[in-house]
Amino acid sequence: GRYTSNLCSSVLKTGRKNDYYFYTPGMRGNTAVAEAEGTLLEKPVISKQNNMLRILWEQMVLPIYSRKDGLDLFHYTDHALSLLFRKCPIIITVHDIAYLRLPNLLNTSRKIYKKNILQISIKKADVIIADSYATKKDIIEYFGIREEKIRVIHLGVESRFCPIENVDEFRLENSLPSKMILNVGTLEPRKNVVSLIKAFKKLREKGFKDYKLVIAGERGWLYEEIFKEVGHSDLKQDILFLGVVADEDLPMLYNCAEIFVYPTLYEGFGLPPLEAMACGTPVITSNTSSLPEVIGDAGIMVDPTDINSLCESMYILLTDKELWNRMSNMGRERSRMFSWEKTSKKILKVYDEVLSMSVS
Repeated sequence: GRYTSNLCSSVLKTGRKNDYYFYTPGMRGNTAVAEAEGTLLEKPVISKQNNMLRILWEQMVLPIYSRKDGLDLFHYTDHALSLLFRKCPIIITVHDIAYLRLPNLLNTSRKIYKKNILQISIKKADVIIADSYATKKDIIEYFGIREEKIRVIHLGVESRFCPIENVDEFRLENSLPSKMILNVGTLEPRKNVVSLIKAFKKLREKGFKDYKLVIAGERGWLYEEIFKEVGHSDLKQDILFLGVVADEDLPMLYNCAEIFVYPTLYEGFGLPPLEAMACGTPVITSNTSSLPEVIGDAGIMVDPTDINSLCESMYILLTDKELWNRMSNMGRERSRMFSWEKTSKKILKVYDEVLSMSVS
């Protein structure tokens, strides 16, 4: 995914004289890493859509490659560490534990597998990297892990996410409305898109008939509820579902939006609102989980279950130009605190720490 490819690319740019092996079950995100000088790249490719093949790759194929390559340190950027993994220093990154925080909103079989494998992975790991202090708190609460074992390292925002002056051609090519409210994320209950649709309906009742709601993202677990909500309303012509948007098109998409609304119920970090802020698009998001520590006072925070608050926040931001400009400027300033250069340097320090622990 983007976390791994950005991490690998930025680590290589530091000029550290190490050999890095990059293992992946799919092709997504490989290009940037493959083109980086000095990368040793393995590609045992499977379909990421097949959960059983994915588990087989994690549990059986990956340990074979790691033993063959004689690794001094293994950093697993997801948390499904193999039960058969050979004994070398291990770091795992835990992005979130949504399946424990919101157990009713996730696929049961995946939830059981992820919970059990995470428990084993956390026990085997020498150090755990959490994307946020909120995730660190969750790990301690649910697994009883010592605080000293966890390092909090925030994600970065790629430099390509920035204000773009001319988006007219992109808007025309993709049939995007001139006045749009944007949401980006997987279509699943955790992202709380149904509440956004209800709030958007209330907004239109206040007279905002010329605005369209644009939703970008792949269909996930229980996505049908979202389309059912649209079907039950009179908004079919006013809500545009883009499906999966190519990574390279995301900066343009954020720049096309007047505001970005992200009423998620839970996040381990929350990259989309930060990317929108980097593009100068004001953000309305949830006051839950990791988002307050990531967004700070550079976005408008609301209770994601409060439809009226969501609607009112959109109304205020769309009608108060001074507030819009202030949020746009504050968002860009806040986003500069998060870069992959900073992230990679902090992670390299953890590598050094774990390697020195193994020597001693």
